[in-house]
Amino acid sequence: MAELYSATVRLFDRFCGPVLLRDSHKEAEIDGGDRPDGLTSQERDELRRLRREVKQLRQERDLLSKAAAWFAQHDVTLRRSSSS
Repeated sequence: MAELYSATVRLFDRFCGPVLLRDSHKEAEIDGGDRPDGLTSQERDELRRLRREVKQLRQERDLLSKAAAWFAQHDVTLRRSSSS
């Protein structure tokens, strides 16, 4: 049993290292509510999603702004058909 444990520790240290272990432990403590100094995994996922959404909204706003400028420069008027 001791040999298996030491082999596991060696493999872990070789492939994961102490930083990953520390970060994983901290993340588990935060997610479990034992540590108030960080974002939970759920909060981090939501933050990523919101940042992507903000990026997309900014791109759409820029596109609409450029389209409005083009229409203003070319003095394009939209006409409604009389049959509507």
